[in-house]
Amino acid sequence: MSGRITRRRFLAASISASASVPAVFSHAWAAAVSPPVTAVVLSPDGESIFAGSQAGVSIRNADTGQPSGMIACEMDNVHDLQFSPQGNSLAVVGGNPGETGVIEFFSWPQLDRLRRLEAHDDSIYWIDHAADGSRWAVASGDEVCSVYLRGDDKPARRLTDHSRAVLAAGFLPDSTTLVTASRDQTLRVWNSDSGDCDRTLHNHSGDVTALALKPLTEKSPHATGLPMIASASADLTVRFWQPTIGRMVRFARVPSQPLCLAWIAGGEQLVAGCQDGKARVIDPLRVVVTETIDVSSGWLYSAAVASTHDRRVIFGTVGGETKSVEL
Repeated sequence: MSGRITRRRFLAASISASASVPAVFSHAWAAAVSPPVTAVVLSPDGESIFAGSQAGVSIRNADTGQPSGMIACEMDNVHDLQFSPQGNSLAVVGGNPGETGVIEFFSWPQLDRLRRLEAHDDSIYWIDHAADGSRWAVASGDEVCSVYLRGDDKPARRLTDHSRAVLAAGFLPDSTTLVTASRDQTLRVWNSDSGDCDRTLHNHSGDVTALALKPLTEKSPHATGLPMIASASADLTVRFWQPTIGRMVRFARVPSQPLCLAWIAGGEQLVAGCQDGKARVIDPLRVVVTETIDVSSGWLYSAAVASTHDRRVIFGTVGGETKSVEL
C-alpha cells in the first residue's frame, strides 16, 4: 500500500488548497483508442509517471505528460505498479485472466528486467511491499494472497481463507500485519509470519475493491496511534477501519462505485476515484463528501499521490489518459 503514496513531491505548479474549483490537467499525449490506464505510480525521484495498461507500462514526464519510454511486459493485463521501499526496483503485476498471475521486477532507474514470476492461476490485482522491505504480498483472482520474503521466488505463505478473488492487500506499519480485501465482501487481517487469519471484517455488502493505509505523520493531529485503513466497495461505501482491533470506525456513502483511493494532506482527506469519472473528496472525521470533481467521462481505475502531504492526485482513466487534479 505504501506504493500508492510515493516519497517525493510531484513537480508541478501548485494551486491553493482553498481554491473553490480544483484544476484538472489532462496529459494529452494519450490517444483516444488507448486501453484504460489500470495502474499509476510516480517514480521515486518524482520526475516520471508510470502508467500500466493492456499495452504494457508507459513512462511519461511528470511535468508535461509527454511519453519518454515504454516497458514491454510479458502479460496481457497490468493491474498494479509499485516501487520497492528502497526505490531501486519497480514491480509490475497482472497476468492473463483465468490462466496466469505474473510478477515482473525491473531495476530503477535502469529499467532492466530483473526477474519474472508466474505465481498464480489467475491475474494478480495488487502488490504491496512491507515498509521495512522484508517482504511483499500479491493478491490474486484465484482467491489466494501470497506472501514472499525479500529475495525469494517462492512464497513463504499462501493465505487461502477468502472464498472469492482477492483484489487488494496492504501491510500495516509493523511490516508483519497484512490486510486483504476480496470479492467475498470481507477484509481479513493476517499475521504474515504465521499465516494465521487473526480476524475477518464483515461490514461490506459488496465486492471490496481497494485499500489505502492512512499515513501516520506528525502533521496528522487526529492520529490515534492505531493504524487506520480505508476500503472501497461496490456497495457504494468507503469504510474506515482500525484493523488491529477489528473495529469499523465509520463509513461514507458515495453515489457511484469507488474504484481507487488515495490519502492526501497527511491523512486529513481521502480521495475516491469513482466509476462515473468523478473524484470524491471525503472528510474521514465527518464521513461526508466535501467536494466532487469532474475528472473523466468514465471509470477512474487508479490513483497516485506524490507524497503524503501533496494535494495533487494522478488518476488513470478508462480513456487511456492520466489526469492530474489539484485540490
